[in-house]
Amino acid sequence: MLTYIINFEINNTFEQWSKIYDADTDKIKSFGITPIFRGVNQTDRKKVLVIMQAEDGVLDRFMDENHETIEASGHIIESTKIEIYTD
Repeated sequence: MLTYIINFEINNTFEQWSKIYDADTDKIKSFGITPIFRGVNQTDRKKVLVIMQAEDGVLDRFMDENHETIEASGHIIESTKIEIYTD
């Protein structure tokens, strides 16, 4: 199991983005991804952090198959930075 630390910027409000993200939680879980945390930067409310756990390759597949939905949520795809951790 890998832990993904995902940082990105949004082009709308965190409230708008999180409403869409939260509505897709079941879809995220159906891919075998476990959402751990989602939050907004305290001083720059356009910066978002998401922490998830999944097997290798699962998050990439989810993002590829749901690219349009992710972008429509306000997530600026080009700003995404992903760090991957293992124990």
